[in-house]
Amino acid sequence: MTPLTAIHQSCEYQGIGAGWGDEYEFGIPGQWVDITDVDATQPHALTFDSNPDQFLCEGQTLDANNNPVDPLDLAAIAFDPTSFIAENGLPQSRIRCLLPSLWQVNNHGETQISSQGGSFVTDPCTRGQIGPLRDCGFQAAPEGLLSCTPGATVNLSCKVARGGGPQVVRACERSAVLGVGVACAVGDSVADAIVDGSATVSFTCPVVRDGATGAGGYALYTTPLLPTQTPASVTFTAH
Repeated sequence: MTPLTAIHQSCEYQGIGAGWGDEYEFGIPGQWVDITDVDATQPHALTFDSNPDQFLCEGQTLDANNNPVDPLDLAAIAFDPTSFIAENGLPQSRIRCLLPSLWQVNNHGETQISSQGGSFVTDPCTRGQIGPLRDCGFQAAPEGLLSCTPGATVNLSCKVARGGGPQVVRACERSAVLGVGVACAVGDSVADAIVDGSATVSFTCPVVRDGATGAGGYALYTTPLLPTQTPASVTFTAH
């Protein structure tokens, strides 16, 4: 997404306009930062450098004799091999480029981040969110991490404790490396259903992405249908 009057439309000044952003499909490699071994309770600098290996020429394209040539004249531009190897086993080539002084200055971004742990999905609802599609107020079910066969249908019999009001049951992926469930937003869940008394919730068993080959499993989260209601225990039986 980009504004109609974008200011970042040249190689000299790249970026995204304030209030705008790019959307990426969940699970694309490189769209996350692993902070497993970082004490994120203290601020750390999260940095990003665009075009660090200079495959994008942000200056003047050159020919084999290092003479300037039109960047659209691909036949005249010289390409040099690099140490990067493609999937076919051949070296990746890079456009020969004369980079201006300080070309990389506006390619660097840095911000201080910290995290107290947890997830916004398990944080309290503070903006009046209600209903089964909200992404707040959930808590992990005591059943912990559950296993299943990837691709198979899981039929989960759910029963709310006597006297308890309607509860929302959400099934999410799990992480083998971290040993926890991934408290997920509704758009990333494998199941999200209202259980009023008792109900069967069915979904396809997800692969444990960071687990052993062929591993499947999930984690369960619950919350009252309305945040103002009292949480009630829910028992689960998979069959």
